[in-house]
Amino acid sequence: MLADKTRTIRAEGEGTGEHRRPRPGLLVLFSESELSLSRHAFSGAAETTIGRHPENHIPLNDAGMSRHHAMVTFGGGGSVKVGDQGSHNGTFLNGQKVTSSGVPARYGDVVRCGTTLLLVVPDVKVYALWPDAATASPLMGGPDMDAVRQRIKAVAEQEMHVLIYGETGTGKDITASMLHEQSERKNGAFVPLNCSAVPESLFEAELFGARKGAFTGAVTDRPGILLGAHNGTLFLDEVGEMPLSVQPRLLRAVEQGEFRPLGGNKALRVNLRIVAATHRDLAREVEHGTFREDLYYRLCNTVITLPPLRQRRDDVVLLAQQHIACVAQRVTMSARLVEKLLLHSWPGNVRDLYRVLNSALVEARVGGDSQLTSAHLPGELSRPAPAGDLLTSVKEALTRNKGNVAHTAQDLGVQRKAVYTVLKEHGLAAKDFRQP
Repeated sequence: MLADKTRTIRAEGEGTGEHRRPRPGLLVLFSESELSLSRHAFSGAAETTIGRHPENHIPLNDAGMSRHHAMVTFGGGGSVKVGDQGSHNGTFLNGQKVTSSGVPARYGDVVRCGTTLLLVVPDVKVYALWPDAATASPLMGGPDMDAVRQRIKAVAEQEMHVLIYGETGTGKDITASMLHEQSERKNGAFVPLNCSAVPESLFEAELFGARKGAFTGAVTDRPGILLGAHNGTLFLDEVGEMPLSVQPRLLRAVEQGEFRPLGGNKALRVNLRIVAATHRDLAREVEHGTFREDLYYRLCNTVITLPPLRQRRDDVVLLAQQHIACVAQRVTMSARLVEKLLLHSWPGNVRDLYRVLNSALVEARVGGDSQLTSAHLPGELSRPAPAGDLLTSVKEALTRNKGNVAHTAQDLGVQRKAVYTVLKEHGLAAKDFRQP
């Protein structure tokens, strides 16, 4: 085990003002080296040093690190600054090389030292059980997802309908399944229906069932999924896509616990819980007249909101490692690849992450490689940064280097010509950044 120079978070501090106060610091997310850490979260000191030497605040046995590699300064008011300590391989903040003078950082930023990636976090106390607690549930994730898991547990015990909000790929289906499994209805059926996948002409028959002869093609009785979910849970995925014409009948089933199949003369009683999910703003849909207000208020007795992956960088590595372990156990990841994964915006969230990893795994397999690298990533992650981002990076690097183009190019890992090209395109000159 490595010796730590920062104070361990202890349970006896609970209930005190000191315990409640956030403690900014760094979370070790990933390393290509075997670090053998007793913990992954380190409280930030005024000058938090990182390197291979055991006297560092964060001593890491990474062969790619220098003995005294980097320094992260935590100041008052949440200010953070990342600087290099003359390391051999450099220190990088969000993929950009930093100098010894340091650059401002924010919570959620990624620091790379050698082959180790660290995350600047506002409170290390919430990572006391990292990563074990984050991987013990089907709905994987750190503090943000832990809050979701706690809400699922509390809501599951209540007999009320639930509305789940979340972008595509955030885990709405897993959340619905967990609500069912942790409820008193767990011995009943869990019946999912993707509302966006059912044609409007067939929606009522799919939901309420139909008697023989109710419409052309109804050659036998069809029970419908409402009846199938009796004494269980009905999961209406993408409920915002449900046709407006169907919603009054569903409202009656929700309010009175009964419905009538198409072509049927007798109402059937049903006892079920509805868990609905959507990526749409249903309140806005109500205002626009595309979703019934009364049904909306019936479904949203309680709401669970799933955060997008771009807001929880701490989860990206865990999800990637778990996915790779399931589909290609002997494949590892490089630090540069993981860094790109951490900095991507993931418009499709977890599903999008898995798609990218599957593509990279195919490329690695074709090349006979046992380690995923940046070269295996698809185009949207491997292409250069957009011009706007490049301009910002060039301006920041020129400011750090007081207008010295050679040093700026070295920091950015580009040719001097590329720096001059960016400046010319935006009507700037290196002398604009020279300090008197």
